[in-house]
Amino acid sequence: MTRLQQIHYSEDSFEAQSVISALTNDDVALISGVEQDIADDLIFSVCELLGLDESLELQAGFASIQGHRQTRNDFYMTVNRRRPYQFIPPHSEGSSFSKMQLAAFYCIENSTDGGETILWHVNANATDWNHLKEKKRKCKVIGTLTDADKHKIRTSYQLDVDSDRLLQDEEILTSQKIHENVTMYEVLSKPEKTHSIILDSYQYAYWDSISSLDHDCAIRFQEYCKRQSLLKVCSNNSFPMDNAAQRRLRNFGVNFDELFDHTVIHKLQPGQLIIFNNISWAHSAANWTPDSGVRNVVGAFA
Repeated sequence: MTRLQQIHYSEDSFEAQSVISALTNDDVALISGVEQDIADDLIFSVCELLGLDESLELQAGFASIQGHRQTRNDFYMTVNRRRPYQFIPPHSEGSSFSKMQLAAFYCIENSTDGGETILWHVNANATDWNHLKEKKRKCKVIGTLTDADKHKIRTSYQLDVDSDRLLQDEEILTSQKIHENVTMYEVLSKPEKTHSIILDSYQYAYWDSISSLDHDCAIRFQEYCKRQSLLKVCSNNSFPMDNAAQRRLRNFGVNFDELFDHTVIHKLQPGQLIIFNNISWAHSAANWTPDSGVRNVVGAFA
């Protein structure tokens, strides 16, 4: 059974509601025949219907301010650059703090000998959630804080001092004094379910703040790509293939067959736009042989 709903864009007949129908069915929407300037209008229309238009604008602005990605048009941004032969293992964009609900990728060019997009539907009942960990920021507060202090800490450190309090069972990685009354900690914490606006239910999400910690995530993904004949390997193995290798801390033993219950593999073609629920679906990308072509794919998030 496919979870990929294909929609052809036509100026005369296209309705954003057709994308909403796919998303509320927890499927992936693939729209073909979309010009680059139309892609902005289309993703905004979808987000507006879902009440995510402000989040779409916020994420585009945030990426521009941070400088780790460059914006393209109003809402789309470049994806992270890759070294030769690097792949992107499964993850949902962001973290449980950002709670990003929607992800979209638009293809300008994809003439490489690889670069397939692979989407993974999360099995919310998987037992693997019991031993995975998320890297979070928590705090201890002594005394009182003004509303202005709380707002500054939230925007500067992505930390809610009222709700993100340190728990006894959380493993502390680092600590930092960020205010005379506040110490911030980076910790390993148990994953918690997040409310999906699209599905109106609470779901586990395989956030980047979870997947990028786990050596087994990269190992399992490399094995999967090899089985699917998607893996491109350098003859002398001199290049790191995992884009998040430096952030991985432990082997948590994730089992993809347990954590995910469906996959969609699709090599995006120019003019195609793929949209999916960022909480119930994780995304990844296969690698390609250097100089085999150009992969120019941009993303939008809300």
